[in-house]
Amino acid sequence: MPARGIDIFRIYQNVHDWRAVRHSGVEYCWVKATNGTRIAFANDAARTPAPADSSVAGARSAGIAPGLYGYALPGDPITQADVLASEVIRLGCRGPGTLPPALDLEEPGTKSADFGVRFLRRLQERIGQQRVAIYMSASWAAELRPDTWNVPGLVVWIAAYGSNNGNRGPIPYYTGRTDVHQFTSVGLHLVRGITSSGLDVNEADIALSTLLGGEDDDMFTDNDRAKLDRLNAFLAESANAPGGQTLHDAIWRNGDALAQVLANQSAQNEVLAQVAQNPEITADALGDRIDTAVARATAGLAEELTNRLSAQLLAQVGPAVLSVVGEDNAEQADRVVQELARRLDDGGHGTSA
Repeated sequence: MPARGIDIFRIYQNVHDWRAVRHSGVEYCWVKATNGTRIAFANDAARTPAPADSSVAGARSAGIAPGLYGYALPGDPITQADVLASEVIRLGCRGPGTLPPALDLEEPGTKSADFGVRFLRRLQERIGQQRVAIYMSASWAAELRPDTWNVPGLVVWIAAYGSNNGNRGPIPYYTGRTDVHQFTSVGLHLVRGITSSGLDVNEADIALSTLLGGEDDDMFTDNDRAKLDRLNAFLAESANAPGGQTLHDAIWRNGDALAQVLANQSAQNEVLAQVAQNPEITADALGDRIDTAVARATAGLAEELTNRLSAQLLAQVGPAVLSVVGEDNAEQADRVVQELARRLDDGGHGTSA
């Protein structure tokens, strides 16, 4: 029997008994986490934030595997993926035992394979996990063919209700691969413990263990993941920095190798330029470029420091030599200073007589 699950948004579905939900045969639950570039919000005048925290905690308390999804809006898919990734990381909804974080494509203006692929690849990079999901209607899927996208580990989640009477039927229009089928939006009679006017119910056409991932799902080593987490923390901090907060300060407070980049403005500019040119850069590649930039910056900083110290030293040496040899020997004192300057320029290596 296919593993059954639900997807909810706490503004519309009030789960008052998670144990009853689990006893209804529900094994997994996707929770709405974001709207575009914002945390999911209520459809009221104030657009009151409705984060996924309580729903994720409730599902876990009943032994239901949680996962998050982001509702796409027209705009930049990279920025929207970053917001969802931050919530996935914050709520621990990645790794074995969790659903793949999903992109919900249904808003007019988002029907684009390019949008979907860019979002999902960015999401994979940010969370350090290949297993991600794409949700769309069967009619959209027939046009966009998500099963052919070059996104390794992609779970294809298709909505097709048929007569929408609570029973599962065939998927029309779309003939590609379906991993999860949302077969009704009126499944409240199938699940106890929820108060709502409607409820989406899904069935997985792949093994639940595959849907929930395993150790081989990781794209990065533990060390890579640690670096990625620090980078995510930096990105979140710099994005929320108060007015006047510089990128330098935001990175410095994280206290890792990234701080070294900002020791020299040229290193900062070099790394940021590389990332801007290639927003899908991997964690390893970014680390290598940071190391290179830091090395260059360090060399440049050392040269600049030497020049400054040399100038300050020479400014003091001249009067000191003159005081020793006397005003009558000013020309000789000047030659001593010039020779010292030459040796400093040569790196301290003078010529032997």
